[in-house]
Amino acid sequence: MIACYKRWISSPLDRHILKGIEDAGLEPSPEAGAAEWLRRASFDLTGLPPTVEEAKSLEAEWKANGEKARGKTVDRLLASPGYGERWASVWGGEFGRTPMQENRGGVINTFVGRDHNPGAFTVWMAGGGVKAGTTYGETDPIGYEAIKDKVSVHDLHATMLHLLGFEHEKFSFPFQGVGQRLTNITKPGTKIVKGVLA
Repeated sequence: MIACYKRWISSPLDRHILKGIEDAGLEPSPEAGAAEWLRRASFDLTGLPPTVEEAKSLEAEWKANGEKARGKTVDRLLASPGYGERWASVWGGEFGRTPMQENRGGVINTFVGRDHNPGAFTVWMAGGGVKAGTTYGETDPIGYEAIKDKVSVHDLHATMLHLLGFEHEKFSFPFQGVGQRLTNITKPGTKIVKGVLA
């Protein structure tokens, strides 16, 4: 193991990564100084570069408090109004739920719950180019079946890839000798859901 980077290791994952770097005949990038670290952290958390004043302030705090300066800076960036604005956040389950209890074969299910429902489900999206305050699509009155502005899983994937800057039809990968993609290569008609884009 590269002896001068042993202090870099704080977890088994770090050790694994360092071993991979060493096995490839490479070395880790040098540790970032205050200005470079602040630029990376600011772009990652807010999508914006740091101000000149922020850079000067961190430089002074870095000299006085060392590593503690990073934690304070991250806390400030996480609390800033710009935190997460450039991210596309997506929340959803693996399937929808029916509005009623499932019973099979005329027997009342002892587990009181709701059955899986592939006909309608909710996905929550925010930031990263999604139109704020938008509700898209509609189910029947009991939430059993989608009836308006239906979105397939492939359409959802195409939309998420678009928000990340990818052309979904070109974003493919080989699997078992055939080109595959998240947006369905065998059924035409996958579309980006433009009604949710800002």
